[in-house]
Amino acid sequence: MIKADLDRPPYSPAKIACFFGVLTYLLRFPFVIRYDLEFNGDCAVWYLMAVRVLHGHYPLYFYGHDYEGTLETYILALFFKVFGPSIQLGGAVILMEWALSVGIGVYLLTRGSSKFHGIVGGAVAALGIPYTLTYTTVPFAGNPVSVLLSMLFLLQAYFFLVRGPSLARFITFGFTLGLGWYVTKKCLPGIAVSLLALGFLRTDAWELRKSFRLAWGLAAFAAFLLGYLPELLYRLSQTQQQHVLGFAPPQQLWFNLRSALDCSMTYFDAQPMSRMLDGFYFWAHLPFDKVHPQSFLDWTFFAIGVCVWIFAARCLWKGLQKKNVPLVLIAGLMFLNLAALVLSAKTNGDTINARRYFYPA
Repeated sequence: MIKADLDRPPYSPAKIACFFGVLTYLLRFPFVIRYDLEFNGDCAVWYLMAVRVLHGHYPLYFYGHDYEGTLETYILALFFKVFGPSIQLGGAVILMEWALSVGIGVYLLTRGSSKFHGIVGGAVAALGIPYTLTYTTVPFAGNPVSVLLSMLFLLQAYFFLVRGPSLARFITFGFTLGLGWYVTKKCLPGIAVSLLALGFLRTDAWELRKSFRLAWGLAAFAAFLLGYLPELLYRLSQTQQQHVLGFAPPQQLWFNLRSALDCSMTYFDAQPMSRMLDGFYFWAHLPFDKVHPQSFLDWTFFAIGVCVWIFAARCLWKGLQKKNVPLVLIAGLMFLNLAALVLSAKTNGDTINARRYFYPA
């Protein structure tokens, strides 16, 4: 009866998405005020970089890196220019990225299933788990934006496949790809699942061979170059560069897989270590003995996590059979993110790395 009531109007997918995006922001905002619970060294660096922009220093990448772009730094600096520098303000701006990501995810889920499932999924995303507070309530750029970019790639692929191609969509998609690849390489699974869907899925509105036009493709490529321009100029001018896309050697694959599966349980609140506040324990003590479930509640959440993985595989299979575009995109992102973690040399079989790199899924 509840399901039938929630599936009726006046609820629309867009309204459901907006509601849970706003709810996500409001429920997490108290933790922005208490930013000290999750504040760490990287947060301090991102904050200070935005402050230094106000004093004429214009970084292209996060300090010490040449693969984490600083778009968010300039957005934070803009807010600081208007309202004055504040750690809480920085956290409030970054939290917007997470809220937008939840809204887009709920919209796609509702489109692919039902309003009831969209509302349930939105409630779960809005309430979330303790670990999702780690990067979303402090001025920590890089991780929240990887989620938002992945959702934007999925949303644009959805519009291509369901509503058909247009010049504006090609240009927007190309620019988002270029800018996203400059900002963070963690959006790679989102890019991959979007391109694979556009390359292999056929719908009434989209078929690659019939929908693609050379002029639109060239426009998309030009837009990509425009978005990627900051990194492109850097790569052409630098001889020594960091490499972040190497494949893991065969002997490392098993350790990557084990770390990835362990840390996927973080997102079901089944890992005690990830329930701890980052600002309290991270640099003083890394409790690796708390990676696996320890209590009955941990094991309950672990079982739920296993069921979700199985259900996601089922959704992906059925979505491909029935050409359910949103389900294919959402479930595909989960498994491509897992594959990227296992195959990447950067994972290095490390618990902390795997947990962080799983964020976009």
